[in-house]
Amino acid sequence: MKRCGKVFVTAALLGTVFPAYPAEAQQADDTAPAAQSPSDAPSAAEVRQKLGSAADAIKRYSADKRDEAAQKAKVALDLLDRRMDALETDIDRNWERMDAAARARSREAMRALQDERVEVAEWYGSLKSSTASAWEETRQGFVRAYQALQRDWENAERQQADDASGK
Repeated sequence: MKRCGKVFVTAALLGTVFPAYPAEAQQADDTAPAAQSPSDAPSAAEVRQKLGSAADAIKRYSADKRDEAAQKAKVALDLLDRRMDALETDIDRNWERMDAAARARSREAMRALQDERVEVAEWYGSLKSSTASAWEETRQGFVRAYQALQRDWENAERQQADDASGK
């Protein structure tokens, strides 16, 4: 994916800007409202786990389990949206303290993450409404988009760790 570098920056921000929030703060059904502050945001590890488990589950679902697959995808996407909302809030809060380069990186990182999110959302829409005959192609497209987002996120975390250690 050509946006890989941009997504590295995004994931690095996502992985380091917010502390993990306590498990008890998450609602049992994973449908908590959008984050209002960084402390409400899910951790990068939690988002990564949800993205991975949703993609793995959807890979196994047949067309007759379309609704269940769509629900798993929605839970993971809602979690990602909360993380993105909190990131944007944090960027806004720290805007005055950022230099021009940090502002540009932050804007580009948000754009890259939003682009990735749009691609996954398009496949999610297709997933919800696909016919049995189109299920396989739709399911595979959704899983590929999800895996690309997850892979870029993981690569970015590794890159951030390397940058932090001076490698």
